[in-house]
Amino acid sequence: QNTRQIKYYTSNEVFSIGTLANLGGLTHLVYSECSSSSTLLYLVLGNASTLQVLNLDIDNPEQVSQFVHTDAGTQVTYPNLHTLKSVCASDTVVEQRSAPLHTPFPELRNLTMTHSYPFTNDAMFRGNHLGQLGLNLDIIDLLILDKSGVLEKNRFAQVTDLDLEINLIDQPYGTGFGQRLCRMLLEMAPNIERLRLRFMGIPLKSSLQNSFAAVPPLDKLRFVTITGVALSLAETVGLVGRIPKLSQLMIEPQTTDYEDEDYEAEGALRAEEIRRVEELRQAKTLSRSALRNVIFHNPSYADMNGASHFACQLAILCPRLTCIRWGYHSSAFDSCCRDNAADTLYSAYKKRLESVEWTKVK
Repeated sequence: QNTRQIKYYTSNEVFSIGTLANLGGLTHLVYSECSSSSTLLYLVLGNASTLQVLNLDIDNPEQVSQFVHTDAGTQVTYPNLHTLKSVCASDTVVEQRSAPLHTPFPELRNLTMTHSYPFTNDAMFRGNHLGQLGLNLDIIDLLILDKSGVLEKNRFAQVTDLDLEINLIDQPYGTGFGQRLCRMLLEMAPNIERLRLRFMGIPLKSSLQNSFAAVPPLDKLRFVTITGVALSLAETVGLVGRIPKLSQLMIEPQTTDYEDEDYEAEGALRAEEIRRVEELRQAKTLSRSALRNVIFHNPSYADMNGASHFACQLAILCPRLTCIRWGYHSSAFDSCCRDNAADTLYSAYKKRLESVEWTKVK
């Protein structure tokens, strides 16, 4: 009788969620099941006035569409819902999407949608003031949001935490579309403090670089994660230079290693890299950068040597950079970086590199 929160994670027939259908006054509902359940619909609709948190792991996004109206056509509003997370199977095909005319989620502050958007208009975003937004969408979803005005400039001025994963694999959209998409996604939330980006199926590098160059500097952005693409040192420098208050960066570094142990060729390569780094350092390209922490995402041992040079060169360019961490195998990465610092190649920067922590982020 005093239950206010339910977590349901199983489709085991021994315990049926149907026994909970008549519960009222719920504030939190976390649901994860292999198959759809009509009882879930009754449970959500029956607690529409009190629900504050709704976390769903379902196989059919059309269920979310059913939450905003009854079978009789009555519009349903969730006046206290501030957090909604809807995760669907990646291969889900939405056959029917509704177009609610009312404002079903007026108080929503945190929204995460994975793989499928259930409406044909902006109903999910109407009237609310999101602070956290996470979208993992395909091309159909994106076109719906674009047509509905959801991706307009400054649409999410209050969003401070933005997590985007866009899948355009096997879609006939080239660099132009990718650049437009990147720019729109950056412009729609100009006050973000945390940004996580993963694009699949588009030429992300050029799109990302051009988009950051095209939009006004994101003056409040402090934490950035970019995965799905490997950035070169020059590209990383360009990106960091466009984000003046960036404090922590997580990336996949683009590195060069010589598996055939061609030490002469590698030595020439590193010497040329140092020459370019010195040119950038003298130009004070990142002299005012606030970057303090760098994390290399999803690395492997095969990348370690090249990544250690990448790390040392980035540390030379960013005077406030004090911590660079290898996602895993941190002790081996620490050894590589310290070996570099002691090498004659980096002798001019030995003191600077000795001040860097290579195993953890502060």
